[in-house]
Amino acid sequence: MKSLMDRRTFFAGMTGLSGTLWIAPWVRAAEGLASKPMPRRVLGRTKQEVSMLGLGTAPMGHAYVGEEIAVPAIHAALDQGINYIDTALIYDDAQAYVGKVTPTRRDEMFLITKTWADTWEKAEESLTSSLKVLRTDHVDLCHIHCIGALDPKKVIGERGCLAYLLNAKEKGLTRFVGMTGHNRISYFPEVLNTGEIDVMMVVLNFVDCHLYDFHNALVPLAKKHSTAVVAMKVFGGRGKEGQPTPWGQYRRPGPSQMPKDLLQDALRYALSLDGVDIALTGVYNGQEIVQNAGWAKEFKPLTAEEMKSLEEKGKQMSADWGTRFGEPV
Repeated sequence: MKSLMDRRTFFAGMTGLSGTLWIAPWVRAAEGLASKPMPRRVLGRTKQEVSMLGLGTAPMGHAYVGEEIAVPAIHAALDQGINYIDTALIYDDAQAYVGKVTPTRRDEMFLITKTWADTWEKAEESLTSSLKVLRTDHVDLCHIHCIGALDPKKVIGERGCLAYLLNAKEKGLTRFVGMTGHNRISYFPEVLNTGEIDVMMVVLNFVDCHLYDFHNALVPLAKKHSTAVVAMKVFGGRGKEGQPTPWGQYRRPGPSQMPKDLLQDALRYALSLDGVDIALTGVYNGQEIVQNAGWAKEFKPLTAEEMKSLEEKGKQMSADWGTRFGEPV
């Protein structure tokens, strides 16, 4: 395994000063954090211990940040004890970035990909492609992506996506099967009630709870099946295309919906929700990883009063955010 110090070389010469090694501030911060353990939780019926904080690669992939930013960022996540690495075929360059890291650090990862498909054939094509780009012979978890955009009856049909993933599970191409979704909560129970879903990832934050109430509507059903629950869009997701990214360039998608002064509270909220196993945050760079890892390492559950206060604030914010993910139910 390469050490974090070895990866300092990614930043050599960035100042343009000959013979000078410039070290990015977030790298120095990472060195101080690395000695602190990342809390782990058991991921439902998978019985796997995973980091309480997961790494979402979609922003880096969609923004085409380049290997010089993405690869050190993924290494930094692993150095911080984040082993839950989430990616997908539709995240543009994200899987290729992860594939630059898997050859040397695959055994440190609980690696996730997704297939946005409702049929056996499309799911097989998707997973086969992902494994090739990720440069691995298996993933730990493959999600059926965006259930709200699929036909649940097709998904669970004889030649549906779920049937293929269960077959892939038997063949060792994926260890576990999951599902994700942003909207149309009513589409989820039919798939959950098959009893075949190991992990469910849905939108969970203190603003969207007033717009997409996955927590009350679905988490109890997931727990009935011992299905793990992963919170996503913890910071509300990314803004519109063309807005400035955290490092000042105009790329897609834009910065987090959540105001900067509420980011840590938002992570605490997601991790404090009853029935939620872990939280996933999407990042653009190593600086965001170090920031989020630091918050996870000092996590303290919200009190009932703090949670109520955040939800009241979120209700006011929800009118501005709106149902941007589509039809709620």
